[in-house]
Amino acid sequence: MSTLYPADVLRRLATEFHHRKQENKEKAGLHSQQRRRHEKELEELQADFESMLKRWVNESEREAWRAHFHHFAPVPAGPQLEQPPLFKGRSSSGGLLEIRQAPGPAYEIILDGTPVRRISESPGLTERRIDRMRFEETEFEEVFDAPEEGQAPLADFYDGPRDGAPWEYSHALFRDGLIDANFGLTERGRRWLDTRRHGNEGGVQVWL
Repeated sequence: MSTLYPADVLRRLATEFHHRKQENKEKAGLHSQQRRRHEKELEELQADFESMLKRWVNESEREAWRAHFHHFAPVPAGPQLEQPPLFKGRSSSGGLLEIRQAPGPAYEIILDGTPVRRISESPGLTERRIDRMRFEETEFEEVFDAPEEGQAPLADFYDGPRDGAPWEYSHALFRDGLIDANFGLTERGRRWLDTRRHGNEGGVQVWL
């Protein structure tokens, strides 16, 4: 259920790059065709790394990541992204309920911005749209707060021919818990798409 973060992908790409470079040093006598294949793999890793930097990392932080990638410098602290919600819902009176990942692993239940309970067991979320979430006798309807100008092209991307992901909205969509670092739909994102297609009616009910 946890979300793949951009920093996770950047670290993985750097580790793979370091590993491949070491392999090349150990196999310096490779046949030219094999050597070209290894060089192409390194080039592809660098291209993927630069794409991730451009999409997720502020320009002021990119050089620190490049130093880690190319020269084994320490892993940078950023990008600092807020923990996205696994669930976000509103009651009929306007109350806001959120469920977010917590260390442990555990789950934090947040009511109107205030953490009210931490649980160790999975809250029972699924990829199917949720009709109602009930917490302490109050029902909450799942809501998705990313701007519609970001939601619409995301839906088009997954419903139609995929000409290209709308990366310009990636930060807003990530903050709302709809996508991960690779623009894949999260569990909440799949519920969002199901709800967008069919509405809440007929969805599952979850009790906390």
